[in-house]
Amino acid sequence: MAGEPVQEVVVNAVVTDAYDGLIRLLGDAQRFGFALRASTLSAEGDGSASVTLTLSVSARLDVQLVAARLEAVMH
Repeated sequence: MAGEPVQEVVVNAVVTDAYDGLIRLLGDAQRFGFALRASTLSAEGDGSASVTLTLSVSARLDVQLVAARLEAVMH
């Protein structure tokens, strides 16, 4: 992405296992070439967790495509 225009995308997900879900999302974001700008993980009482990632992605990518790629990780 060096030198090309980027956009920030915020991804919110609920995962059933906090560590596994966060690791999968971060791993796939890296594999797809997205740059991590920020992340938060909030554990819930039932063992699930809410994950928020702020990513920099190529401006030429459709935001819906980014969401679909990361959503596929969680299934």
